[in-house]
Amino acid sequence: MTARKPLAFKPFCEALEQHCRTLSYDELVELVIALGARVRPGERHAFLEEVGSLADPAALEVDPGSLAAKAESFAQELQTRWEAIADGSYWELYGDEELEISGRYYRDPFDVPAITEEHWARLLELFAEADSLFADGSLEDARRAYEPLISLFRRGDDLPFHAYASDDPEKLDLRETRARYARCVYETAPLESRLERTLWAMEATVQSPFADLALSDSYPTFTEMAEARRAELPDRESFLQSWRERLHEEVGVSARAQALFLEAVELTEGEPGLQRVAREWWPGRPLAYRYWIEYLRNRERRLEAVHAAREVLRLEDTGSANEAFDSRDRRSVRRYAAETLVHVGRQLQDDEIVLEGRRALFLLERSEESLANLLQAAETLDRREIELKQAIDILAAGKQRHNATHVKALIIAGRLGDTFAIARSGKSVGWSYSDCAMGLCFAAILAHSADRDARRAGGGGAGTPTIKRLLVEYAEAPHPFIDPEVKTSSDEEADRPNSYLVQVIFEGLTQAGLGRETAASYLRWAEKVGRARVDHIVSEKHRGAYRRAAETLVALGEYYAATARPDSAAALIQEYRERFNRHIAFKRELREVLSESGLITDL
Repeated sequence: MTARKPLAFKPFCEALEQHCRTLSYDELVELVIALGARVRPGERHAFLEEVGSLADPAALEVDPGSLAAKAESFAQELQTRWEAIADGSYWELYGDEELEISGRYYRDPFDVPAITEEHWARLLELFAEADSLFADGSLEDARRAYEPLISLFRRGDDLPFHAYASDDPEKLDLRETRARYARCVYETAPLESRLERTLWAMEATVQSPFADLALSDSYPTFTEMAEARRAELPDRESFLQSWRERLHEEVGVSARAQALFLEAVELTEGEPGLQRVAREWWPGRPLAYRYWIEYLRNRERRLEAVHAAREVLRLEDTGSANEAFDSRDRRSVRRYAAETLVHVGRQLQDDEIVLEGRRALFLLERSEESLANLLQAAETLDRREIELKQAIDILAAGKQRHNATHVKALIIAGRLGDTFAIARSGKSVGWSYSDCAMGLCFAAILAHSADRDARRAGGGGAGTPTIKRLLVEYAEAPHPFIDPEVKTSSDEEADRPNSYLVQVIFEGLTQAGLGRETAASYLRWAEKVGRARVDHIVSEKHRGAYRRAAETLVALGEYYAATARPDSAAALIQEYRERFNRHIAFKRELREVLSESGLITDL
């Protein structure tokens, strides 16, 4: 279930008022008591004080003049602190004092907190007092108090602390605070400068690393600014036209300006305007498609959202002035479109649309998660084999050729020969990191051969828990060198892909058919790389990998035992015990893995 957008102050108050108007006096009293009953014991005094201050506005005791001065002084204090941290004078100015307060002495400037808990508490208190002036309608006084505090967050990438830097459970809602400040600026600015001052207060040209963040970052929309108070925004309609024209001048500079412009189009033209701008802006400014699709989804116009999503997924890319960033943003918008197909398909209980979305996500991501989700969606329509074959062809033709996702897809299809052709050129080390395809192939060959030979021997072979555990571990391990621009699906309802991948990999192994000579050559390779892996890890004293070396060795032993060759298993284990007799830590790991395996009880 996707998170709902924050509700602006004005519609929140209207909904609350509508509900309260239906209640009697006694019912209202019971409602307030019920709210109080949910307050934690340590917060009850504060709750009563807050109720009392709301009942008696004079109890707030906010002095507008002194509040603005306090806010300015506080902002200057933090600026001085940050400069002291940067130039090294922190230790002379603050070091001893903070050592006495916190008991910590910071030796490295990177360890020094940009804002202390005491600063954070004062910041929240100052914002709360400014909010009181805003709620009172003292907009000029509130603006003067907000301004130096908001300036602390106007440093862009140089901001030395996050808006949620404190451990205090009371967090700062910076988005709504910015909306209130911008409303103050809008209403107090002279008419001739209102447009430019509002543009500045809304931080309309702030830079965002990803275009889609402009829709969900900690900056307010025009609507949120307009609805920050219960009173109507003065001159709203006439201002909107000027606002839209001014933002159009900035759309080439900032993704946030694009988002605000699209909102202005929505407010002045509605959905037809969004549709038109989306098509006009592609491919250079792909955010418009994201905005249009989100507009349709938010209004439950599901089939229209599906059509818009399909449209953007079909569009071709052409060159643009800022190709690297535009390509990344187009990929993000297409991912959102594909996720829309999945989301809406589930709402409509239309498995065809869900599969279409999963297929589009796989084409974009080509990851193990997207492969698992694609195959699960295809199973519902009895099309898994068709989709799997197409997925393998796509992986084989792209940058993902021979990576872990490609190898897993081949094993699922029962194509162990193709898997071996990829793995045979790999290394005997790095299986847990850069080359988990090698580890997967090693475990798959042992599992397949042990199971086949045990069946031929009448099912009397020993169990192979270590082989199966290795197969599960490498089947679940994500490939660590996925394109950093590729993000996996954020669909919260997606099934867990790892357990499904493990299941279908085991199924694929049972379907793999190998001739006797081919299987023997694969096993010789597995023995060779398995031994080389153990030799390298232990001889190079990679102690953190001793457990993995022991598992590799015991997996080979399990294969021998499963194929009625317990003497070979015992000889292998004894050989490595003697070879690495002085490596006590490795021998300890080997004993532990052997005990978990239960393979050779007399060793």
